[in-house]
Amino acid sequence: MDAVVSGQAYISDDLGDALVPLGPPAAYLDFETFSPAVPLYAGTSPYQRIQFQWSIHYDDGQSDVRHSEFLAEGDSDPRRDFAQKLIVAIGRTSGPNIAYSPFEAGVLHDLAALYPDLSLPLLAVFDRICDLLPIVRTHVAHPAFLGSYSIKVVAPALVPGFSYDDLDEIAHGDDASAIFYRLASDRSLSNDDRARYRQGLLRYCGRDTLAMLCVHRKLLWHSETNTVLEGEGHGARADSRGPDRV
Repeated sequence: MDAVVSGQAYISDDLGDALVPLGPPAAYLDFETFSPAVPLYAGTSPYQRIQFQWSIHYDDGQSDVRHSEFLAEGDSDPRRDFAQKLIVAIGRTSGPNIAYSPFEAGVLHDLAALYPDLSLPLLAVFDRICDLLPIVRTHVAHPAFLGSYSIKVVAPALVPGFSYDDLDEIAHGDDASAIFYRLASDRSLSNDDRARYRQGLLRYCGRDTLAMLCVHRKLLWHSETNTVLEGEGHGARADSRGPDRV
């Protein structure tokens, strides 16, 4: 169904079955990396992917949501610290690790190969990965998507009140990479600028994992209540009192 042309939103009858493996409980993961042309850290290569930030929102399935995050300082290679703290944080969760692309799985494989002593716990994190994006792409359509399935489009379209509009300096992954490169390489940055950039990075990465959680909750609610999405031209309308916020 072409939702843009028809102006009608759509949820497939099979959405509920597709969501079964995703919990809750579930953890929602987002990673940020940068790839400097001139290596900043010993033992790295030009344009090598360097992991510097993660965010996790965890829904225990009993109405409790926790958020944890990691953001490197940038003055030394952040990858081992990234991996170790991720392992600890995921170790406090159960259920699937929900991502919104294959990117996180690739990062975990890279880290497992880089650090053999951490490979077993990293691959355990990998084994719990479930990608929400193919489920949304297969089972949901909405005219407000305008053909895009980016989480930055999907979440505001499906979840009333959800927005990225307040994220000014850092609103996309490329912005995050560029800002962290400045933090890691520009020693002339003032303390105020550093603090502002770090706060912007934390807000951005955390917004993405919150978006995944809210979209997942919204889709679960629709599938469990047999309501239809706002924008559909027939049937019951989605109740805006649904699980839009944590």
